[in-house]
Amino acid sequence: MFFPHVYFIGMNLPSVLAPLLLSVLCGVLMGLWRKLRPEPFVTAVMDLFMPALVFDALLTARVSAAELFSTAIASCVVILFLFGLCLLVKTLTARPLRSFALPVLFMNAGFLGMPLMDLAFGAEAIGRIVVFDQVQSFFMFSLGIWIAMKPSEAGGAVWMESLKAFLKEPLIHSILLAVLFRALGMIPPEFVLSPIRWLGAVTPVLALFALGLRLAATPVSSFSRSEVRRSLGLILGLRFGGGILCGLLAVSMLGLEGMTRQVVLIASGLPSAVFSYILAERYGAEPDLTAAAVFTSTIVSLPLIPLLLKFTA
Repeated sequence: MFFPHVYFIGMNLPSVLAPLLLSVLCGVLMGLWRKLRPEPFVTAVMDLFMPALVFDALLTARVSAAELFSTAIASCVVILFLFGLCLLVKTLTARPLRSFALPVLFMNAGFLGMPLMDLAFGAEAIGRIVVFDQVQSFFMFSLGIWIAMKPSEAGGAVWMESLKAFLKEPLIHSILLAVLFRALGMIPPEFVLSPIRWLGAVTPVLALFALGLRLAATPVSSFSRSEVRRSLGLILGLRFGGGILCGLLAVSMLGLEGMTRQVVLIASGLPSAVFSYILAERYGAEPDLTAAAVFTSTIVSLPLIPLLLKFTA
């Protein structure tokens, strides 16, 4: 794929995007050639490498508590606006929420967003995208499960189970620990931070590699049903068009500026999260359609990412 050599704010777009594409492509090729499964890589990233990256980024990034709080509020606003948009589509089309909402509501701010922000803007953007992604994770483990479950199963107990699952995540522990250290004004000694930083440095490549494995593992049968193909256009339009619109509304309503504004806008227009497929598969909420949406939106996002970077500059 050809990307024009466009420079802005000191950034060479091809140099930002080439490592992302190469890492994903390697995952796809290894998945097809060696039949590697993404699950062990996803587990390693989520339970070890990403918590290390998050802890180091939040602890050492030169981002004020006010900016992190603004990013968290913006993430909430984006998700709630998108949910309102999904409710409107549900009313107009008589489609059940569980048939289309998951890949619309949740964007790949973790596996794709974190490496993208790291390459494009550096460590300062990592703290913001981590907060954005973790607020989204809270909605995944609560609203997402409620949407994915059948109406007869989605009782009040689902909220308690979602909260328990959320609090068990190592990522949450790393965030809370970093926030505690920052609040107390404590910085661990370098011999402690150095190995943590070393582990965290693995995260971007391994996360994108796992995303490539997931794309390689997406069943071709996901695209065989005519109903799936008809629904993809709606989902992609809501994910990208609706996501960017909700991001614009959020940053305008909250008066965000600078890098926080850039991170929120770019994150809002990213492709569907891989975890939306995992939720759909677990609860039987149109998994074929969701898998197709994750795959297609990721491919479609490749030419859109340079436009997002330019648009938010």
